[in-house]
Amino acid sequence: MLTQDHLKSRLSYDPATGVFVWLNGQCIGKVAGCLNTDGYLVIRINKKNHYGHQLAFLYMTGSIPDLIDHENQNTSDNRWDNLRVADKSKNSINSNKRKLSNTGYRGVVKTACGRWCSRITFQGQTIRLGNFVKIEDAANAYIVKRQELFGEFTPND
Repeated sequence: MLTQDHLKSRLSYDPATGVFVWLNGQCIGKVAGCLNTDGYLVIRINKKNHYGHQLAFLYMTGSIPDLIDHENQNTSDNRWDNLRVADKSKNSINSNKRKLSNTGYRGVVKTACGRWCSRITFQGQTIRLGNFVKIEDAANAYIVKRQELFGEFTPND
């Protein structure tokens, strides 16, 4: 198990930039880690891969929470002010729209009768927000409910 003391003996972390730098070994002074296919920084310490956002928490607080959210949705941005503890619902709400969204809006689908249905998932439960004639009204219903349920975790999209 990696400890804060061991981490600090191997790497320095700049909270303002989110950059880790090696303190020993063959790479002294070099930026640590590389991005994986999902865009997360991965740093190998003692033959084990660690995510940069988890290492940032360990470095700053001495522990790693179960789930960490990147506030600006950029998974490679490990600046301390961009990281926050989250639960599964809050982390999932602060994610990019599905790439295959056929409506262009989160939480909005077209019904078989041609109306726009708005719904949101919170703590594993789907909440129906209603059916609307205009897609914009359905999207607005979702945005209002999302802000009510998730507060500061609501993305700006």
